[in-house]
Amino acid sequence: MASAAATVLQVGGTLLSMKGYSDAARASKISGQQARVAKQFEAEQLREQAGQVIAVSQRAALEERRQGRLMASRALAVAAASGAGASDPTVVNLIAGAEGEAALRAGYALYEGEDRARQLRIGAAAKDYEGALAEQAGNQQASAYKTMRAATGVSLLAKYGRGGPDGDAALISEAVPGQFSTVNRQYG
Repeated sequence: MASAAATVLQVGGTLLSMKGYSDAARASKISGQQARVAKQFEAEQLREQAGQVIAVSQRAALEERRQGRLMASRALAVAAASGAGASDPTVVNLIAGAEGEAALRAGYALYEGEDRARQLRIGAAAKDYEGALAEQAGNQQASAYKTMRAATGVSLLAKYGRGGPDGDAALISEAVPGQFSTVNRQYG
């Protein structure tokens, strides 16, 4: 009788182990999906930051141009106050230099913004990729747990199935993931 009780305990432990593998498979899959969603959120935040960086750089470029116009206007006012004409070559060169310098600084501001935004977009793409890899890893882990569950079921069948299935009766049904069935016509 002790042998029968030990057998029942061993079968029960194996079935619980199989249930544990099913739960672990489900948890691994969910974990991978959650990691993907988290990485997608991070990627979206980086894309939003990229847009903000572009906007800030455009505003900085506008300010540089405005400062250049103010400097040119001041140069013209100083020249007029000194008695020099607005068409004097020195005045024209000063104004052109001030506006050229402002255009250069505006271009730098735009370039810096575009470069930083590009880096943020690359970071976003990397986060998307990390999320896909995390989901893939979760799915692979889930598959490994399902394989371990099936192997445990086959081991249980080999040990206690008394010759295996009767005819074409299915002992392990995997029609729905996580569903396990021990149907054997010989034992009811």
